[in-house]
Amino acid sequence: MTAFAAAHALSERSDDPAGASRPFDRGRDGFVRGEGAAGVVLDSPDPTALARFYSELLGMPVTREDGDWVDLGEPPGMRLSFQLAPDQQPPRRSEPASSMR
Repeated sequence: MTAFAAAHALSERSDDPAGASRPFDRGRDGFVRGEGAAGVVLDSPDPTALARFYSELLGMPVTREDGDWVDLGEPPGMRLSFQLAPDQQPPRRSEPASSMR
């Protein structure tokens, strides 16, 4: 961040968040730093086997096997967790409308 600030790449409008983030506006004065996270749910009858598959695929060590949970990787880096949830019910999808044939 220090390098971006020194290069004057960050927006100067920190007191006005709505006005600071305008990536396609001619009057923009820099970019606004953002962060994010993501979650993905995969349904699997054997989450331990799925965890071992991803461990091999991604080269991440299994760091915890505790009852129904299996974790790969360690903070502060990327971490994946797998849980056995026998009572989980998958979402029901509605059928497409018959008029869309």
